Amino acid sequence: MPIKMNKKINAVKAKFINPIKELSIPTFIIDSNHNVIEWNKAIKNLTGVRRKEILGTSNAWKAFYSEKRPTLADLLLDGKIEEIETYFQNFSKAKHCLRGYTAEKWLEINYERLYLIMTATAILDKKGEIIQIIQTIEDRTESKHIKDRKEFLNSIFRHDANNMINVCHGFLKLLEKTELTEVQKDYLQEAINASRGVISIIEKVSKLQKVGREETQDLSLGDLIQEIVNKNQFQAKEKGITIEVCLPEFSSNVQAGELLEDVFINIIGNSLQHSQCDKIKISGRESKDAIICCIEDNGKGIKEEDKEMIFNQGFKRGKSAGSGLGLFLVKKITNNYGAKVYVKDSQLGGVKFEVQLKKSKGRPEKRRNSLSQIENDFHLTEDSLLNNEHHLQNLIVVVDDNLQFLTYMKVLLENYDYKVETFRSAVNALSYIENQDYHSIPDLIISDIRMPELSGYEFFKNLSSNPKLNRIPFIFLSGLSSKDDIRLGKYLGADDYITKPVYEEDILASIKGKLRRKKAGSVFETEIDKYLNLEQKRDNKLENMKFDEEIVLFLIFWDDKKGPKLIEQYPEKSRISLSVDKLGTQIFQAIVPIYGQSKNIVNAEDVLFRIENINKHAYLYFDAFYDESKRSKQTEFMLSVIAPTISYFESLKLKKILSNLSNILKEDNDTKKINFRQYWKDILGILSKFEN
Repeated sequence: MPIKMNKKINAVKAKFINPIKELSIPTFIIDSNHNVIEWNKAIKNLTGVRRKEILGTSNAWKAFYSEKRPTLADLLLDGKIEEIETYFQNFSKAKHCLRGYTAEKWLEINYERLYLIMTATAILDKKGEIIQIIQTIEDRTESKHIKDRKEFLNSIFRHDANNMINVCHGFLKLLEKTELTEVQKDYLQEAINASRGVISIIEKVSKLQKVGREETQDLSLGDLIQEIVNKNQFQAKEKGITIEVCLPEFSSNVQAGELLEDVFINIIGNSLQHSQCDKIKISGRESKDAIICCIEDNGKGIKEEDKEMIFNQGFKRGKSAGSGLGLFLVKKITNNYGAKVYVKDSQLGGVKFEVQLKKSKGRPEKRRNSLSQIENDFHLTEDSLLNNEHHLQNLIVVVDDNLQFLTYMKVLLENYDYKVETFRSAVNALSYIENQDYHSIPDLIISDIRMPELSGYEFFKNLSSNPKLNRIPFIFLSGLSSKDDIRLGKYLGADDYITKPVYEEDILASIKGKLRRKKAGSVFETEIDKYLNLEQKRDNKLENMKFDEEIVLFLIFWDDKKGPKLIEQYPEKSRISLSVDKLGTQIFQAIVPIYGQSKNIVNAEDVLFRIENINKHAYLYFDAFYDESKRSKQTEFMLSVIAPTISYFESLKLKKILSNLSNILKEDNDTKKINFRQYWKDILGILSKFEN
């Protein structure tokens, strides 16, 4: 070996390798050929593998595995970054290191199960090529056990304790509706307030655990504030408090996550509960980089010495003070968004909270009603369409392994004249439902998720695979409240996902909406069948069509004189058994008597249903663009996708595509400029991905 090369190697050893020998962190180094060139004392003590057994070999894996597989260092050296998550958990880029990765894994080492965090970092030469990989290993077994125990206890706290206090609160509210003496009413109110306080603490602790884990997105602050105000109007009215909203039209959205709602809920709630005010004012303004929202009241205000401490954990003052978590949560959430919150004196006489949020690039768009938001405001007349049966005949099945919760739900729902069957096991519930004839199957199912034998998810999948049962409205009612849990519930196709604690008005509103939607859907499909040619048989020659040949995208405008008119379709020649022109116009005609004409028809926004006599699903998206020539100053239009099958989850993705297409139409009504073929290909990509 040349003398210069020896000197270079010795220099590298002196600079990097020699200090690592005595390092207290388990460390090894491999060269560009995967050979181990350093194995320090700390890693020898951790693994039991001695230096002389491993130096000069490519066998670093033997210290960790019983059979050959790459270490994190090997994967980084080979550039196989995409394979890291195959071998390890929680893989991510290493902090403060451009060419490093961190991963975690449970491993059996020296007959002991250890939880190790491994970090591999590349050492580059002047040309930018990798010459060595340093891998460090940290034993986090004890902290992992502590974390797991903490999560287990938190799970018990959130799920089991939450269930119990929720049941207590529910029964207290039911007791409130009975005849009581004045003294009993006072005692009962104290118990209700106490249970509500415990529920509030559990909710806040759950929110605190989510801070830092959520994804940020573009949010319309004006829409969010209006939703929160609407939710609090009843409580404000009961207390004689008026809420005045004076927000301008903001030029952009804000960059935040779903916990932003809790910032304003807690600030407004603070004024409602503790300020002794009769007026709350919400105003806003914007600077170059931020949108500022101010919430102030004319109450008793906050002492100057308390202003610096009001966001501290556990801070509370006065007899009406709560848990001290609400404003602490506000500060934690805003800090996580890189936002700021200040407390000042208000010119109204009370306190003023000022929340400064970062602007995002997205421009605010006026929020429109989605189908789920208008369930309780369907444009169907009670007398003509929905009032054929009193809901006394609606059968609801409730499944939960908590007996007290089942008892509460049964009493609550029976008080509102629903027929209720309860089950502590999803297996028993499934058996009961499957053995009912067509006229006796439940009208709605409510199920917990975490249950022995059969989980709520598996229960729902079993029902979904049964053609007789897969159209029963299904609500998940669970203490699992993470975004992933809710996303999974929606992904599976459940009609709703309600998190515990359960409030009577929320569950009743959801039940009413789902049952009404079910009836409306039946009416809608009946109306569609009236308009379609029922005598037309499905063409047997079409049974062997390719999947993409059965998918059609089309656009229909509403003409005030001629009615619905087909404007565009792709493919231009469809192979479904009914002409797209005829099918589309008849669907649009069927919509009108159900939803009403003009602006009401746009309120439907999106509908997913089955066309029975051609064995297809249809997804419809309604909107309108400004049209000076029309008396109503707008032209309503319908975008539709016809396919062999469309699931609820697929419809959410279709909505994004058709919403984008709709926005382009509203900006420029010239349909010839729109590439319908590309939109059709995007739709095909979604539907074919989930084809069995």
